[in-house]
Amino acid sequence: MKKIILLALLAVSGATAMAQSTREVKGTVTDKSGNPIPGVRVESKGSTETVVTDVDGSFTIKVLDTDKKVVARYAGLKPSVKTAADGMVIVMTPGSSNKGISDGERTCNWFVSAQGALSLGDIYSISKGSKDMSGKVGLMVGVLGKVGAYGKVMFCPDDDTDCEVFNSVSLGINAQICKGLYGYLGVGGGQVFGCWKSSTAVNHYGTLFEVGVIGKFGRHFMLNAGYTINTDFDCKSHDINLGIGYVF
Repeated sequence: MKKIILLALLAVSGATAMAQSTREVKGTVTDKSGNPIPGVRVESKGSTETVVTDVDGSFTIKVLDTDKKVVARYAGLKPSVKTAADGMVIVMTPGSSNKGISDGERTCNWFVSAQGALSLGDIYSISKGSKDMSGKVGLMVGVLGKVGAYGKVMFCPDDDTDCEVFNSVSLGINAQICKGLYGYLGVGGGQVFGCWKSSTAVNHYGTLFEVGVIGKFGRHFMLNAGYTINTDFDCKSHDINLGIGYVF
């Protein structure tokens, strides 16, 4: 009975060893000028194998046959992922030594945000016969990153103005100011509505300019606030914009 158990264990061990066969690869870690970097930690992605580069930046590491990547890490330098191949050269550049790197590490994050705005300025209320304020709602989608982009659509279903629906579309860029804080700047177009000329309410299309900030809280929560002016250089309206959204 003991012999049978022993043989079974040996069979399982042999199968596991075959399934987890390894290969040895050699490489070098350098900076962007080609100078070797000693003391860099090189890890096999998919196993626990880790080595440190020699004074000439060289290393030898065992990787699983099924493992295609190795990652190099060094304080003050960006982690660098490289396809595991004999004779590989891994180039490292200055930056954060974030340990959360993965094969598809995201430097950008998609977001979607519900928007609300209060319009001020040359907005004329037909029923009140005076300037008025009007609310808007809309949607903002885009990508947050060191440099990102976004698009926004707003509308105003307010039948107390001279038009029942106010539409505007804007596109813009955002840039990281500091961790969790981004600034954005955009341009677009839309209706400049409710402007009163010669006792007649007119409705023109104008150019939209907007500026604002986005705050990212935790991994998925964001808030944004901004200011928009929409003008045909004769009439104009101003928006104070607030939004709440989800970052993917």
